[in-house]
Amino acid sequence: MKKRHFLLACILFLSLAGVCLADTPAAGDQEGFPGGYTKERYLTDKAKAEKGDAGAQFVMGYLYHRQVVDFVKADSAKAFSWYQKAALQGHLQACQILGLMYQKGDGTKADPEAAKRSYQYAADRGLAEARYGLGLLYAEGLGVPRDEELAIFWFKKADRQNFSPASVALGVMYAGGRGVSKDLEAAFNWFVRSAELGNSEGMLRVAGMYRTGIGVPQDIGIAIRWLEEALKVKTRSSLLATNDLAWILATCPDTTYRDSKRALELAEFLVKSGATQPSALDTLAAAYAANGLYEKAIHVQEDAIRKLDETGEVQLEAALKERLALYKAGKPWIDTEKTVSPAKKQGTAQK
Repeated sequence: MKKRHFLLACILFLSLAGVCLADTPAAGDQEGFPGGYTKERYLTDKAKAEKGDAGAQFVMGYLYHRQVVDFVKADSAKAFSWYQKAALQGHLQACQILGLMYQKGDGTKADPEAAKRSYQYAADRGLAEARYGLGLLYAEGLGVPRDEELAIFWFKKADRQNFSPASVALGVMYAGGRGVSKDLEAAFNWFVRSAELGNSEGMLRVAGMYRTGIGVPQDIGIAIRWLEEALKVKTRSSLLATNDLAWILATCPDTTYRDSKRALELAEFLVKSGATQPSALDTLAAAYAANGLYEKAIHVQEDAIRKLDETGEVQLEAALKERLALYKAGKPWIDTEKTVSPAKKQGTAQK
């Protein structure tokens, strides 16, 4: 039976899928988004954009792309058009976002080769985000022949500019032996670097390594501290950190780290925030059981099992049913393996 800690290791070390480009406005354009940007300023910027000002054209693209103000309706096609106008004048941030839009088929037809050209232009001129985006293209073979050594080259260039997603990507490459010899110690160091730069994805991966004891000695206390740090950064990774932390606090075999009340608070917050996939429900059920709320645990666990077919995670059914049987017997789930994750593994009921 596949176990969640094995799946966690795959996600942490072998996939670049969770590493996202930071397509934020250029530094000079960030002020005023979204709170201080007025309609009067919008009209001024629009007039400047229509007269050919590249910076204003970029701002127009960003407004249509992200809808950060309520008086400009999101329109990816219009955003693409404005970014393109700015890019044709050499606006590097516009080139980078244009590359991302070509890559995703956002506001235009997907065109990996055009994405590469856009990234390359900005990367050659020193934009860290574009260097990172170019690295991703080479790592995955999108619009270019797959070349993992060249991907590492571009990731390192972006990392030297303290662009933390590139540090995460380097950790993934070293952990998976992609373009380099597999080196978990080096991977750990790259993840730590990204975490210290404030990247929640890096924090989650560092916590995962301490939590599983992969690449470093297992230390649940340090894992918890990194998960707590990740919670402070409001990203997708912080939601994953919420799930992981709630699970540890509900099921950890070491009572030093167990806190059933906080585990329930975190798990309920996660589900109320819209996380209704089986793993989140599984964690909520474990938290209910840890607090002696077995009827609620049973209801939620049964819901998690029903959702397995929808998410394609049917291989986890036996483990979820094993936990359900414990809850029906009035017993919580306590992890007993070396790893303490919501892995689908052997456990024991607390007497």
